[in-house]
Amino acid sequence: MGARFRAASAGPAHTRLTRLRQARLNLEVMRNSHEGLTEIMCACKRDEQYFGAVRIVKSGEAATFEFGVTESGYYALRRILDLRPFDSMPGVPCRFFFRGSYAGTEQGTETLTFGVRVEQGHTAKNFDFAGPRALLANLLWFHGLASLEPASGLKRLDDHLRPV
Repeated sequence: MGARFRAASAGPAHTRLTRLRQARLNLEVMRNSHEGLTEIMCACKRDEQYFGAVRIVKSGEAATFEFGVTESGYYALRRILDLRPFDSMPGVPCRFFFRGSYAGTEQGTETLTFGVRVEQGHTAKNFDFAGPRALLANLLWFHGLASLEPASGLKRLDDHLRPV
């Protein structure tokens, strides 16, 4: 009787432990993946105006959107996109993802620090960059979207092409 009781009670404990291990594994995958992050695609200047482009995936649907930025926002995006932290691997481009983290929100602070994940192939590293509050507000807005519908009024770019 006692062995039977122990075996029955070990089942739920084992199940809880398995669930806990799976949750830790899922958390590790999220930390080590760009899944759910906003990809920074490019920064460009056209007709004396500045633009950035981000790619987002929401509810399984991907889209790349262009949005206006200030001159300082443009240069902040250029600093991010010009970073090459890994050994040069021909044909393997770097990808840049806004992590959704930021610091320096004191009242009156115009320049804030925000987190970017840089990936090249299977290698990834997190960096902090400084940029204007308006750029961070745009990145946070894209990052927080639950669907693509609120961004439907923005210029949508081909997912495989960068604007010229």
